[in-house]
Amino acid sequence: MRRWFNLNEVDSQLTPSVVAIGVFDGVHRGHQDLISRAKDVATSKGISLIAVTFDPHPRGVVGSNPPLALASLNFRLTLLERCGVDATLVLPFNKELAALSPDEFLKKVLVDHLKAQHVVVGDNFKFGYKAAGDTNYLS
Repeated sequence: MRRWFNLNEVDSQLTPSVVAIGVFDGVHRGHQDLISRAKDVATSKGISLIAVTFDPHPRGVVGSNPPLALASLNFRLTLLERCGVDATLVLPFNKELAALSPDEFLKKVLVDHLKAQHVVVGDNFKFGYKAAGDTNYLS
């Protein structure tokens, strides 16, 4: 599995992909189901599956109580690889990333860098400045 630790490391010649986004803290059964759904889409389209995760946990940057880590970043990456992910982008979650609007996040991360054709997220997924983007926004 390829591992990228910021957007600059992503292959500029990347082909279209299916992207699964989440913190994936522990890669529990719900995460495994989400990744399995994304893998099914990627397989049916004949394209790669890329996971996007964040480090540190977003609540540690934008919230007052950062959650305890269920697994180290390295172990999370190993679990994602075992689930069949082709590549993982670990976005450094910082104030700059938190300040991106939903449109900026979609364009900069998903379209320009990851060439996303399909995005799979959990039902309560939020993204962009002040969590303004959600699953309805993605559709």
